[in-house]
Amino acid sequence: MFFFFWYQPVDLNAQSRLHFSMTTGYEITHGYAPGYDITVLYNNRWGIRYMMIPDVQLSEKTEIQSGNDSVSAISIKGNLEIPMILRTIDYRTFNRKSAIPFDFVTAYTGVGYSNLSPRLTERKYSINGSSLTLTQTEKNVDIPVTCLVMGFYVGERFLVLDGKLLYFRGESDQSQTGGRRFSFDHWLIQISGGIFF
Repeated sequence: MFFFFWYQPVDLNAQSRLHFSMTTGYEITHGYAPGYDITVLYNNRWGIRYMMIPDVQLSEKTEIQSGNDSVSAISIKGNLEIPMILRTIDYRTFNRKSAIPFDFVTAYTGVGYSNLSPRLTERKYSINGSSLTLTQTEKNVDIPVTCLVMGFYVGERFLVLDGKLLYFRGESDQSQTGGRRFSFDHWLIQISGGIFF
């Protein structure tokens, strides 16, 4: 008696209803240190993502106070940590016999919101007689931030590539920033790579 067994390799990652990936990448426009993304896609349509880019310059300004001959340089900087909801656009899967080098490819868009706690640093330079003095104060402030993201997400075997355009904006609570108003909006471009399963 003979048993004949035929095995046809199938890329389960490409066909799965649930994709989980971890990526790290480089931000192109400002050269921020590599951050990371944790992404889960469900049913090739919807997803959630947690994104972190470290030490992002959110806002900075200079104030000149002529009454006491002083200049203040104020900076708000911190980690950009935002959870997002993603929606895929034209998700495609490909078998191994396809001429396309990827197992799957999709564009996506998404929105996110987070209440950040960056550090506000104020360096105050003042003239005291014939000398210049520097005083520095630091404190954490709470700033709500909203964001939009658009990108391309492709996978091959256990590797994934992600290129995205990110827009985020926020405005400080003046009660936390000494009556000053800080508002900002920025565009970032990030290229990431990592693993998925």
